[in-house]
Amino acid sequence: MGMSGPPTTRTAGIPRMPGIDGLRALAVAGVVMFHLPAVGLDGGYLGVDLFLVISGYLITALLVAEADGTGRIRLGAFWMRRIRRLVPALVVMLAGIVVWMALVDWSLVRRTRSMFAASLGYAANWYEAAVHFDPADPLGRSGVLEHMWSLALEEQFYLVWPLVLAGAIVLVGIRRGALLGGVVLGAAGSCVLAWALFNSGGDVTRIYYGTDTRAVALLVGIALAVALPPARVVAWRPRRVKWLALEVAGSAALVAVVGVGMGLSQSGGALYRGGFLIVALISGALLMATANPSTATGRLFALAPLVWIGARSYGIYLWHLPVIVLLSPDHGFGVSGWWLAALQVGVIVAVAALSYRYIEMPIRRRGFRVFLPAGRGARSIVAITGSAAALALVATVALAPGPTPAVASPVTSAPGLLVGDSSVAPAATRVAGLLGPGWTEESADGLGMAAAAWVIAASTAVPQVVVSIGTDQVTTAAGLARLARAVPAGARLVFVLPVPAAARARVLAAAMPVVAARAHTAIADWGGVASGHPDLATAAGALLPAGAPAYARVVGTTLAALTGR
Repeated sequence: MGMSGPPTTRTAGIPRMPGIDGLRALAVAGVVMFHLPAVGLDGGYLGVDLFLVISGYLITALLVAEADGTGRIRLGAFWMRRIRRLVPALVVMLAGIVVWMALVDWSLVRRTRSMFAASLGYAANWYEAAVHFDPADPLGRSGVLEHMWSLALEEQFYLVWPLVLAGAIVLVGIRRGALLGGVVLGAAGSCVLAWALFNSGGDVTRIYYGTDTRAVALLVGIALAVALPPARVVAWRPRRVKWLALEVAGSAALVAVVGVGMGLSQSGGALYRGGFLIVALISGALLMATANPSTATGRLFALAPLVWIGARSYGIYLWHLPVIVLLSPDHGFGVSGWWLAALQVGVIVAVAALSYRYIEMPIRRRGFRVFLPAGRGARSIVAITGSAAALALVATVALAPGPTPAVASPVTSAPGLLVGDSSVAPAATRVAGLLGPGWTEESADGLGMAAAAWVIAASTAVPQVVVSIGTDQVTTAAGLARLARAVPAGARLVFVLPVPAAARARVLAAAMPVVAARAHTAIADWGGVASGHPDLATAAGALLPAGAPAYARVVGTTLAALTGR
């Protein structure tokens, strides 16, 4: 995001703007405080929008400056710079958290497999929209990689926008008025689409994570770069009245950014009815005031500590959620409250500083030549070997199936697929092992009907499919019917009723028409068995490890009854 954008020292025709690094510090601080349980800053997630405005502004300014100077944009060179800036630190982070999760609980690695693949492919935002991860959950129930959605959105911007801009330059030249008009229309279209989807009852996760509905912040940054390029902003010295107006506007924008960061909830409708546009415009005003080094806001955000943090904001963003999720009492860490928050922040900053010094900056300065052996002897061999190991480790987790626990007496003899949400995810790997050899599972907190259907359709055909959803997302008869059509003809299909009473009633009502219409289909009443038994499942319906054998028996009994029909 803006935290991974180009440095704000003078480069490629862009004048030095140290205040923008300070803005990155403000943005990443908001995001970190949003995810810290001890803080829970309601609107801290809007730091992402500030990052996107910064990124749209700086990237467009660089591209336009190159086109002004050379008459063209070297797309290959641009994309290689982005790869050098983004990919190495990402790969090291993914490899690091694989090792961490494996040491804490191997099932975490198994459950995060799909998100690893989505993160490596920079498609995490669309994956999270498809499986309905709840953006209003401060801890991001999807786990350690939920934050990768915004990096995916920005990488898509890096891929598409230079192509569009280069094409426009070839067709009509650098006509700033026409370019600005097109960008403004695009921002308006993004805002209208989000509004229309929300008013029509559309999925909020689709609006929140979609590239098209979140592009408004990037487009505001692009519009500012076209209308007010950095050289003009930095050199601007208006007369007294206009200068006072700029100072007031910058201070007001800062107050507004902090204000919405403290109170604008993700669950409110205002965010999707123009709220993203308003936040982007406020962020843009703050960016313009800060880019000028002689303003009060410019001097404030140019303070050395803020610039230091901002320069390392990419690493801070990469590592913050894995550290917060894994370094917690949920995974056996014995500290809580503000002491835990202080420790988490310390670890995040320390790891980000190491990433910046030993990974990001060497590759940014020397490219991948930093890994070549010439003149570096054993250190280079270690670097190359370590990089290859990191890539292999990430690829293994992203592409290879996870282990299935061995059991002495399987419940069923035929292979199968278990697909589920938070009702089964905490112990899904153990359940699959108990059901028998050849069983696999695909589960994630927040998994809904559409995502479950996609998982089933994408899986190798199996004779048995068990679906355990409805705790996190509302189920409908039409949705379950579409899911059932993804199951191979003749395969046995079991819908598992969740524990919470309301969810259990909804799934039962939605599944009954499917059971009546499709052969070899039944319902397993796990909710009836586990209700009132806190040793089997939580009150919210999440399966406990101790409840896995009982869950497997309920499912196995239902499958056996279908086999006997």
